[in-house]
Formats: sequence, C-alpha cells, structure tokens
Amino acid sequence: MYKITEQLRKISEGALRLYIEGHSTNKRGRDPEWLEKSLDFSLTAIKKGSTVLEIKAPLLTETLGNHQQPLYDELGIKSIKKQSALSLAVRAYDKATHPKAEEETLDKNLLKVMLGFNKFFDNNGKGHINIGGISKGKRITIGPKSLQKIKLLEESTPKDQKIKISGKLEMMRHSSNLLELINANGKFKAHLNKELTFEKAKKFFGEEITCIGIASFNPKGKVVSIEISDIHPAEPASFFRNNPTAIQEKLNLPGLAIKQGYKGTSSAKLNKIITEVDIEDDLDDLLQAVNS
Repeated sequence: MYKITEQLRKISEGALRLYIEGHSTNKRGRDPEWLEKSLDFSLTAIKKGSTVLEIKAPLLTETLGNHQQPLYDELGIKSIKKQSALSLAVRAYDKATHPKAEEETLDKNLLKVMLGFNKFFDNNGKGHINIGGISKGKRITIGPKSLQKIKLLEESTPKDQKIKISGKLEMMRHSSNLLELINANGKFKAHLNKELTFEKAKKFFGEEITCIGIASFNPKGKVVSIEISDIHPAEPASFFRNNPTAIQEKLNLPGLAIKQGYKGTSSAKLNKIITEVDIEDDLDDLLQAVNS
C-alpha cells in the first residue's frame, strides 16, 4: 500500500506544479516548502470488506499561503484552495481518461507519471484500485483500461521542443518566479531555467524581447509553458512572433483510431484503406473509413 501512496504522491506533485508553476517537473532544484506541505498525505484506512483506500490529504488553503496563486484558474482562485494536491491529481487523471475534456492542465510528463500505475497490474488486463477520501463522496478507479487511454493520449502529446519566440516580457501577478511572454497571438506562461537568474533577466521586463527556450505542450498541441534559457532584445523578423507549433512525430493511426473510438484498426485494413480513400487534410475522413 505504501508504493500505491507514493505513486499517488508523484501524480499529485505533477498536477500541483502544473497549476502553480505551469509545468509538472521540478525545474529549479530543491522543492519549495509549500509543495512539501501539500504532499504530506498518507493512507488512513482500508474499508472493511472493500478494496477502497482511504487517504487523508491537507487542503491547499492550509499549505499554499497567500503568496502562491494558481497559474491556471479553471477552478477559480477561491475554489482551488479548497482542493488538495490529491484532488488535483484525481481531476488530472479523470481528464486524461476522457479525451474530450479540457486538457489545459496536462502535459507529457504528467501523463507518463500516471502510467507508473501499470506496475501494480499483471498482463491479463484485470484488477483495479479504488481511491477514496479525496472529497465528499468522491472516488476514483484506476485500472488497465483507463491506463490504456492515458497511454494513447501520452503517445499523441508532443514532446518538449526548443523554440525561439518574440514578445513583451512581463512578471506575472501574485508570483515571484513566473513570467508572461505577450505578443499578438496571445500570452505564454514562462519561467527561467536554472542558469538564467532574475537578476540577469529583470532588465528585460516590460520590453520587447526574443527568447530561446524549451516549450512544453498539452495533448492538443497548445503550449503549456516555456522554459527560457536566453533573452536578448527583440529581433525584427515577424516569424518569431508566431505561436510555437509542436512538431508532430509519425502518426500512429491505429492508436489514434482506438483513442477516438473507431473500430477495425488492424494494420492490413488500414493499409488497404489508405491506398483507396481520397483524403486531403482531414483525419476524420480516414477514421470514418476505418470505422466502416
């Protein structure tokens, strides 16, 4: 049971970091105190005659303090502090298993961490883990079927990519270490890497700049955050004011068809369809053919 709790703690850390910092991985070294406090939860009980694990987790209102405001406000600033890191992890898991759900607070690393639950199941595709104590009357079931959905989503999520982008650099409100890069295409959440200090970067605040960094994406290919490694005065080329675009890897058609609920995904049938169907730019045409 300890290993299950530790796996939940890893997902909770990634989910909370995404809300607060804009990325699910540790980019700055030592964990902050608010994170350690938020992850201080433990298994409290196993209900008699049941496989439901009851877990007690501190509310974020007790651990974040007034100085830490969420980067994402899809729950609302007041509402999110009534959550725990564990309940954010549950929300993320639920989103990852429902492809049509909003995927703003998911990234490739967090999805990979969720797949760590695979080690608790054998190869026969049976069994599940029920988690309770998250919020009033709320439970989550983790099993091979839901993990397969997450695997497909993770595979379709772009990897982190090196980018070059221009815009106006601003400090984010209510934050001591987060930035926004603003241009005609929108606002991009950003942070400095370990080598680039605020002391070096502050002269560029409020200025038009061009930066080099690493972009992280959500499953829909939208930039979640940018880790800035270099800043200099804005370059005139308008190309660098475009939205960072994920470079897609080779398309996994069988996986995409399964993810979207289409049938008939054998390689032989797909190859036959690809040679016969006239498809221009719309993948739905191909998937409809797969389903027919």
